[in-house]
Amino acid sequence: MDKVTYLVLGVCWQLARLSATQNISLKDCHELYRLANVDEELSELAKKKPEDLLVRWINFHLKAAGQDFTINNLGKDLVDCKAMYYLAQQLTGGKSTMTEMENEDTTARAAEMIKNFSNMGVPELMDTEDWLKANGKVNSVYVAEIFNTKHGLEELKEEEV
Repeated sequence: MDKVTYLVLGVCWQLARLSATQNISLKDCHELYRLANVDEELSELAKKKPEDLLVRWINFHLKAAGQDFTINNLGKDLVDCKAMYYLAQQLTGGKSTMTEMENEDTTARAAEMIKNFSNMGVPELMDTEDWLKANGKVNSVYVAEIFNTKHGLEELKEEEV
């Protein structure tokens, strides 16, 4: 790579992405079946990129939490932390804190959100400054770690397999 910094960083990014998302597939996590749209073939779902599955996964939990908004990406749509607070609530059975969710101080809001996931055992791969940059690539690795720690999807019953 002739010591070209952006090429080295690109390779590092791909390795981090691969490591975080390697098990986010229908083949490795059968419970992802729950994310299929009513008229969608499982073969279509199986072709989705891990990032697309993570967006669906968050939206699945938002719907389960009774929220009427959805996200379309893992960057700017998550920067306000609201979707992530509801995700944490769903994954912890309502035991995560939401005291900072309405705080105008986005740093305090993001810090509590990260702490909620840390309390679940999610590695602290980023800090509030990283989160507030709304970088979809960086966020996708963090969201993948949340998924890998606890996806919160109901196990399939024998008749569903």
